[in-house]
Amino acid sequence: MTAGAGAPHLERLAVKVPEKHDLVLMKVVRGDEHDLQAIEAIHQRSPLDLETLLDRYQGEMGAAIIDPRRLKGHVLTLVERLFPEQLDIVEARLRKRGT
Repeated sequence: MTAGAGAPHLERLAVKVPEKHDLVLMKVVRGDEHDLQAIEAIHQRSPLDLETLLDRYQGEMGAAIIDPRRLKGHVLTLVERLFPEQLDIVEARLRKRGT
């Protein structure tokens, strides 16, 4: 079915869906329990790559609208829940890079 077949008024509508790592980082900003549970569900269905998450966090989250210390805490909470065996390594990496 083409975009305009059932709804011609939506012919130019473009739907964009964030890549799963980007979606997870959007949810981490808020950091509510509900968001963390949604992230866990995403990870169970399609495992997230820790390196991709950390690279995007460090490279793209500098201008977040949240206190950087709070955001770092949210990221560490996420790592603890999804990759508990990597928590110490990630903490050291973030401390070393100042993020």
